[in-house]
Amino acid sequence: MRLVGTAVLVLSGAFLVALSVVNREAVTVRVDPFGVAREASVTLPLYAVIFAALLAGVVLGGIASALARRRPGAVRPAGRRGRGRGADLEIPPAPPEQPAGSRRRRPFLTGR
Repeated sequence: MRLVGTAVLVLSGAFLVALSVVNREAVTVRVDPFGVAREASVTLPLYAVIFAALLAGVVLGGIASALARRRPGAVRPAGRRGRGRGADLEIPPAPPEQPAGSRRRRPFLTGR
């Protein structure tokens, strides 16, 4: 298992290095979408923008996961807790099996 983890780590690292080498061009990231403030922009290499977006996603996902673990009953649906709509219903018994070769044809679209 350790070998698989090491292989995944090495391949991921090689992919990230290749991504950063290919995307070295500078891009301008503007925080102000309307262009009112000229100071609200920064010029960075594209790989830095991609890595920052990935890092922000990991951080926000970790925060959401921590909040979900903090109150597990708040995000779980009512049916999973056993208090759903059909929690108090009984399951009907299965019909008895018929011997092989004695297949009875049922009428089509009847209420029986």
